[in-house]
Amino acid sequence: MKLLLGALLFILGVGVAQADTSKFLDLHREFKRLVNGDPTLVALRSSKELCDLSVKGAWRFPDTEDALEKYYFDTGECSNTYKVNLQGIYTAMATGGVIEGFFFDQNRLAKVGELLTKMQQEWPSDIDTFAKLDIQQTLWEFIQGLDFRRDIKPDSPKFAIDQNAVNSLLKLAMSLMDRTLFDSATITSKLRADINLSLLPSQDVKSRWLGYLKSNSIVEDVFPGRAHSELSGGRIFVRVFLTSDSEVGKAELRDFLSKRGDPIVGISWGKGELSMLNSLKQSSAEDLSLLPQHVSDVRTILVAFFGVLDKNYKVQPTNVVASWKEVSYKEKQPATQNFLFAHNSVSFLDIAYAQNFDSNLSGPIYQVVNDKRAVRAGIIDATPLFDGVSILSHRANCFSCHAFRVRSYWFHMRKVAFQRPFLRSNPDFKYINKYGEKAEELFSRINALRR
Repeated sequence: MKLLLGALLFILGVGVAQADTSKFLDLHREFKRLVNGDPTLVALRSSKELCDLSVKGAWRFPDTEDALEKYYFDTGECSNTYKVNLQGIYTAMATGGVIEGFFFDQNRLAKVGELLTKMQQEWPSDIDTFAKLDIQQTLWEFIQGLDFRRDIKPDSPKFAIDQNAVNSLLKLAMSLMDRTLFDSATITSKLRADINLSLLPSQDVKSRWLGYLKSNSIVEDVFPGRAHSELSGGRIFVRVFLTSDSEVGKAELRDFLSKRGDPIVGISWGKGELSMLNSLKQSSAEDLSLLPQHVSDVRTILVAFFGVLDKNYKVQPTNVVASWKEVSYKEKQPATQNFLFAHNSVSFLDIAYAQNFDSNLSGPIYQVVNDKRAVRAGIIDATPLFDGVSILSHRANCFSCHAFRVRSYWFHMRKVAFQRPFLRSNPDFKYINKYGEKAEELFSRINALRR
């Protein structure tokens, strides 16, 4: 009888915990909806591509250079309702986008404060590690965006931002953030576990990756660009890899990089010492942006990983994939830019982490981003603040940077060195994630408000 009663209580206990988690996840989703704003009608400013997509069966690519470029980037005469993806980790909060909009809406400010208080009250006793990661990322983005935009100078003094109200919201957000901080044991055992490529929805990724490693034909950029890390405010750090999908291209890549003379560590056809990397001087990397002109079937892979906050509000690297992005060029690109050629030969793969609002699911969730999804600005999923803002397809936004070159090397003076992938667990983390250091300074400053 005691065993039966114990089993019943266990079942009931699990049920209560699940209900608590479900309620909290609903509050998290509502918080993101409130902060990011309602779906916005974007009138007369959609790309011609998206205008055609709005008419069933009408979508097709033009067959001339000029027409194709206009099809992607010129605006067409149609309307689209733009709805932010609440599961995304790059929303308008990343740069303070729509946060600017509700500084002057007292009702909305009050609702945000009420939600933060309610989330504090409804915090689940046994919250899942990745649900905890999700809310930490949301609050991190919110706090940075709020602080970043608090100094807006409105046209009229009567719209002056109530700094006390901002401080109150920041304190509420930080009180909730306290609950999301990770101890060192969790970071080590769960967030720095081996990368599980089987979780990614495109299984082709795993088989190709293992093939690259086996053939000794893929290199990692030791000092990748910081654009994505800057955009996230240090919430992620990126690692960039270069390879080719053909045997000819692999030989061309080896030849091209070897002739540059940069250190290439841990690969049989390269040379260099780990001790050299910290003393490297900046050099021009512009020719690396032209890899698609010199190497057949180039594939660049950018993997973003989450940084998390530990108990001391210090940013710690993890092996949890935040996004997996690939740009592949099927053949060598011509020396002169040809938009039609690029359209037919350049492919994009974007796999994004999706925040989870379903208590029946656990662990990281990933989604392949639709090429034809409407986006407003690069990788930011930001609801337009008003009608008339231009929006493009995801593919068009990718093309704007990557149609003809490996963009991260374009006109850059930077340290350049390569290595076998993951030769070191987190190479030069502080260099890559200097924006994480800025985040630590921000949290230290806001924590001082609570003293």
